[in-house]
Amino acid sequence: MGFQRAMRRPAASVGPGREWPPWPLSRTSAGRRDWGRALTPLCAKERGRRELLLEFEKQVLSQYLPTRAREFVDSVLIPYSDAYEHLTTQNYPNSGGWEDVNNWLARLMQIDSSDWRPPALWALKNHPNGPVFISRFLERLERVAAFPARGNSPSVPRP
Repeated sequence: MGFQRAMRRPAASVGPGREWPPWPLSRTSAGRRDWGRALTPLCAKERGRRELLLEFEKQVLSQYLPTRAREFVDSVLIPYSDAYEHLTTQNYPNSGGWEDVNNWLARLMQIDSSDWRPPALWALKNHPNGPVFISRFLERLERVAAFPARGNSPSVPRP
């Protein structure tokens, strides 16, 4: 089953009491493409090289379909969609240490490159109740991501 066809299924086909999560940010193809580009390296353990839909189906969905579709939804699609929503909207509550996480995410969103997104998604998914860990992780990630591969000038001016 192809990625596009799997994502178009109505909520009733997912299972009793379950529904597909809303696509992060928007239901546009650009929103799905950005989410897929960030998710593929996490599941495949390598960076995308060709067309997203072909790679996503081969490197990610092939591990779950057709027999483990529910596991894909529960352990990959929903948690990473939630993490992606937090990453793009910086919508953690402004209490309990989450304000620092929101600030670091906003800072990272200013960086031209999106190579920092897969590790950030990993941290947001695997440490959902750890604002201190996530804040420190994102701070260190920002240091690495702010400097381009070549040269010594940051792509985003540091304060």
